[in-house]
Amino acid sequence: MTFTASYAGTCVSCGGRFGAGAEIEGVGGGGFVHAVCPPSAIDRQRPACPTCFLELPASGVCGECS
Repeated sequence: MTFTASYAGTCVSCGGRFGAGAEIEGVGGGGFVHAVCPPSAIDRQRPACPTCFLELPASGVCGECS
């Protein structure tokens, strides 16, 4: 069950901070987690080229292999 945080804290799931007023949930054993954790840096990465494994540019076409 989610509720509004009264104080700032750290999410025990993703390690990110949340501020007072954020939607959080309590977890067994103590601690709190975001109701929905923000995307991590890895989640925000572009896909990799299947041939050379470099991150693809916004165009989606690898400049090294094409």
